[in-house]
Amino acid sequence: MTNHGAGLFSATIPGQTNGTGGAFFVQALDNFQIPAMSRFPDDAPARECVVRWGDTTVPGTLGTYRLWISATTWPGGRPRRR
Repeated sequence: MTNHGAGLFSATIPGQTNGTGGAFFVQALDNFQIPAMSRFPDDAPARECVVRWGDTTVPGTLGTYRLWISATTWPGGRPRRR
């Protein structure tokens, strides 16, 4: 991650082919002698952040929202399509 100062950090996830998803979490450590650590989500890797490439946008003035959940996070294992 790149430190931009004032508590702002950024990172780049490389682009992937359309329809590909990826799961990740963010972990930070400080440089103290006994380092402090923080993760997001706070219980990672049990839960993850998910990103998906190449989804289409629904035309119109309403926002489009999608919720992506990995098979690891889905209660009871792999989700079923309905």
